[in-house]
Amino acid sequence: MKRFSFIVLGVFLIAGCEKRSEPVKTMFSGNINPHAVSIQSVSIQPENPTVNTTLTVSVPQHLNTGSVTWYINDQRAMVANSLHGDFKKGDSITAVVNYTNRNGKQETVTSPNITIQDAPPVITSIILTPLYPTIASTIHAEVQASDADGDQVSLEYQWYVNGNPVQDQTGDSFSCSSYKHGDTIYVLVTPSDDEKKGVSTASASLSLQDTAPVILSKPPDTITGSIYSYRVEASDIDNDPLSYKLESAPPGMTISKEGVISWDTTGMALPLTATAKIVVDDGFGGKAYQSFRLQIEKGK
Repeated sequence: MKRFSFIVLGVFLIAGCEKRSEPVKTMFSGNINPHAVSIQSVSIQPENPTVNTTLTVSVPQHLNTGSVTWYINDQRAMVANSLHGDFKKGDSITAVVNYTNRNGKQETVTSPNITIQDAPPVITSIILTPLYPTIASTIHAEVQASDADGDQVSLEYQWYVNGNPVQDQTGDSFSCSSYKHGDTIYVLVTPSDDEKKGVSTASASLSLQDTAPVILSKPPDTITGSIYSYRVEASDIDNDPLSYKLESAPPGMTISKEGVISWDTTGMALPLTATAKIVVDDGFGGKAYQSFRLQIEKGK
């Protein structure tokens, strides 16, 4: 009996030791593949392209990339590093990048798709006519615009006088009647299609030119007694103050600051012939001229 009891006790002791022993835990000793590629790490640039854009693919620097296959609306387009001009507004673009993993195996990753956006229209030229307007002129803006998507383009006009916007004239023509010579005028044109506005473009500036005065009267061809008198009548659309002078005249003929010509022929030998030339000056370079000839006979 004693021997049997001893053996049983030994079994229980061994079992107790095995129950307290636990396996040793070890950490993962492998390497994570640095060349693993996710769809988020590959993208088409720029993010909001238009038909004028050259598309490229952005990939992680460590990636050993090969060919890039482009797809337009899920249809294979071409194999190239970039894509340009083969798409239109609204097209969906995807790029499939071929690369070599760290084990030398060829793999591919597909970029998220992007959509070709609307290209805003652009102003290509603005020509204002006439080149030398006066306050009697109407300036016309001849505008050329283009849209890469072929959309219809509408134009907005904002006219400026001396750098200040004019609120009551918003079309492609501008009446100068409310302004004065020396004022500078230009127009700012903004193009838009059915989706976007383009960049506003300013025209060259024009300066309103001085308008020469106009002589309205005609000199009389008769003389009362021995005194010749003629009031010169002139007008100026710019309302400039006018001055009068005789550029050439017979001796004794005068003109007042109001434009009244007087000539006393008393004691002169008759018949006689005389010529005169009048100049009306607005003080800003505008001048009007009038020449006349007098022939005075005896007894008149």
